[in-house]
Amino acid sequence: MVIFVLLLLIAIPAVMACAYLFVLTMLSRQLIPLSPSSRTLRFDIIVPAHDEASVIERTVSSLLKIDWPSDGFRVWVIADNCTDTTAALARRAGADVLERHDTSLRGKGYALEFAFRASRERAWAKAVVVVDADAEVSSNLLAAFAARIENGNHAVQAHYGILNPMASWRTRLITIAKAAFHIVRSRARERLQVSCGIRGNGWCVTHELLNSVPYQAFSLTEDLEYGIDIGLAGYRVAYADEAHSNAEMVTDENVASTQRRRWEDGRFQLIRSRTIPLLRAAVRRADLVCLDLALDLMVLPISM
Repeated sequence: MVIFVLLLLIAIPAVMACAYLFVLTMLSRQLIPLSPSSRTLRFDIIVPAHDEASVIERTVSSLLKIDWPSDGFRVWVIADNCTDTTAALARRAGADVLERHDTSLRGKGYALEFAFRASRERAWAKAVVVVDADAEVSSNLLAAFAARIENGNHAVQAHYGILNPMASWRTRLITIAKAAFHIVRSRARERLQVSCGIRGNGWCVTHELLNSVPYQAFSLTEDLEYGIDIGLAGYRVAYADEAHSNAEMVTDENVASTQRRRWEDGRFQLIRSRTIPLLRAAVRRADLVCLDLALDLMVLPISM
């Protein structure tokens, strides 16, 4: 009897996690498109890049092909502590380049904080868009973001897909996992009007939100961290199902394993530091956004 009770107690978290994911799956049918935007908003597209000479020209070329008025967006490559020709190649491809040299504050979070501050000082754009240096985007990326901003949202995440799904068995599995994690769950969260979170690539925030929630996410999982900060501040991240920013996944087993361990370590740090504040905010404010962010944190990564 004691063993049965112990097994039951052990099974409860897994059953609750499966029930939560089942509900999201049942709500993941395709979303209804929003009405087209007025195409008047202006965007600064930020590309944080550290030694990305092999791919930066392709990414800049993809961004410059976005279907949006040419005077309505700028592409900024942040050459962050680069030791290669990333900055020169980005300029040659048509991007504006900001070079950052600070070996004491290293990482994507610091590069983004540097770029957001520069964009705010220029006071030209309504919003900033973040795209990885090895990504290619759909031509409707800014149109999808603008439609949601004009609909009252201040943060938007496009679908984050895989650029090289057939490169190896590892990239094929990641493609399946991201489809479950990004498409299935994000569609359901959008339908429930909660937050799909920030996924690191292909996301957008308005300067109004940045003024309210300054970017201070410098952990190993800076995207997840800032998405939680946004939720705690009373905002949600909308999901743009019809647009995408697809990035390359590494095929080398050792590199992939190292990346996964770093991401999981960062996630567990956030589980320890943010779950209780999210649950507290959910109860005090009757806030479904914070409740869902807390539940999402408590669901273990797919690799586990």
